Amino acid sequence: MIGKQLRFFRKQAKLSQKQLAEKIDHPQTTISDRELDKYEPGFTVVIKITEVLGITLLDLTEYRSTT
Repeated sequence: MIGKQLRFFRKQAKLSQKQLAEKIDHPQTTISDRELDKYEPGFTVVIKITEVLGITLLDLTEYRSTT
């Protein structure tokens, strides 16, 4: 599950869920649902997110304390 990491890096990038969603050409619910770990994002969505946030796939999937 990548929800906590996604939220952490999105906030570090100073992007709202809506802004990130627009940058990856998906609805805002895509980001919200992934941050809540309701669904696992598809590979292409993950790649788009990492590109926009300027992080690696490992950054997004590696466990870290983000609290």
